Amino acid sequence: MLYKGRALTKTVERKFVGVIVKEKLEKFAQYGSSNYEGKKDDLISWLVEGAPLEHRNVEDITAKVMLVNFLAIHTTAITTTNALFNLAARQEYIGPLRAEIEEVTRAHGWTKESMDRLQKLDSFMKESSRLSEAAGLSMNRKVTKDFTFSNGLTIPAGYTVVVASEGIHTDPEIYEDPHTFKGFRFCEGRNTGADSESDPLRRRMVSVDPTFLLFGHGRNACPGRFFAVNEVKALLAHILLNYDLKLPGDATEQEKLAPNRTDCASTCNPRGHVRLPAQIKNGAEHN
Repeated sequence: MLYKGRALTKTVERKFVGVIVKEKLEKFAQYGSSNYEGKKDDLISWLVEGAPLEHRNVEDITAKVMLVNFLAIHTTAITTTNALFNLAARQEYIGPLRAEIEEVTRAHGWTKESMDRLQKLDSFMKESSRLSEAAGLSMNRKVTKDFTFSNGLTIPAGYTVVVASEGIHTDPEIYEDPHTFKGFRFCEGRNTGADSESDPLRRRMVSVDPTFLLFGHGRNACPGRFFAVNEVKALLAHILLNYDLKLPGDATEQEKLAPNRTDCASTCNPRGHVRLPAQIKNGAEHN
């Protein structure tokens, strides 16, 4: 059994995916990984075909589906939610972002190229994630054998180590005025050669960099970050073009945003409120 929450897994299996997984397993037992009439190229098929024999069963495949959902959905939702709250609290960014989106989509449509050209939106999202990231720790690693650093510190095998990403993201030696939200921090100088590292791509949200660890670092950095960032960009771009946002009571003060942190995630919820009033541009209000 791959997933510790067995009762939850059984519930998901019974209510949602169990019948589908069972059908996929039966088809795999009959046809293997070869094509057959009606075969679908989907996540469950990939999991069934790639699973070791001992894990090729309904319960373990269901657990893997749950894990993929957890990694791919809640992180994107948190990133989008934090960006929306930051937009609502900082109305001065809405105009420039909306203008950029309109200009880019008018010239290039709703394409991947357009997403790459939304530099201001990319910077705003990165800054939002820097100050209200999904967790205060990053890059969990389990030590498989004793490891000694150059300073003599030894980490014994079996221990788990993590990087304090929140400390890095608010380090004044890395970020100027680190506790101040600067939505365009990462796009300033991008196209002028003024970038301190002379590499504009280094400032993009998807870039793997030891000073920004939202997606980890090194060869095990999140492989889905490119899709995830474009997904959030598309969501925010659509919302910005079609809705006006505000905090309850038209609040704008930074202190109205307080991280609501758990052991695995944080969301910037306005203190005492959970609603984000929005209205269609020149239209009726929605909550």
